[in-house]
Amino acid sequence: MRGQIFLILLMLLVIIGSTPSLGQESKPMMTGMVTVNAADLKWVPAEALPPGGMMAVIREDPVTKAVDFLFKVAEDYHVPKHWHTPNERVTTIEGTFTTTSGAEGKKHTLTKGGYMYLPGKSVHEAWLKGKTMILVSGEGAFDVNYVNPADEPATYKAMKAKAAEGERK
Repeated sequence: MRGQIFLILLMLLVIIGSTPSLGQESKPMMTGMVTVNAADLKWVPAEALPPGGMMAVIREDPVTKAVDFLFKVAEDYHVPKHWHTPNERVTTIEGTFTTTSGAEGKKHTLTKGGYMYLPGKSVHEAWLKGKTMILVSGEGAFDVNYVNPADEPATYKAMKAKAAEGERK
């Protein structure tokens, strides 16, 4: 009898724990495996960043807008001080990635296999040395907010203006 009561309570706990709380809507998440081969990547200019960088989106969650993309450069490259709304993760695939963070501007250099986690809205800047490729993951809709508006590339300003115009329609 005790075993049956325990089993019933356990089943209720599983059922209650797997349903959304009252008043909360259940949000669908991207399901299933995502695989991409290097030959299938579509490299495009990274319009939100200074000219010279190329990116290939690997995955974007249609609900949360979380994104994973590869970013590569062929020569030395600098991204001025900026921040992103979502948390950011960077893994160095090839080359050397250096970043600064915080008010003290301490430099951190990552080589092949190196990893960085940065909380959202953390101001940082980045340097990529020579031929470098990084994997960037954002935990939400990825944006780039430049500390000095003059550093914002014209391509990004145009892209944001076009998006704002589309929202007004």
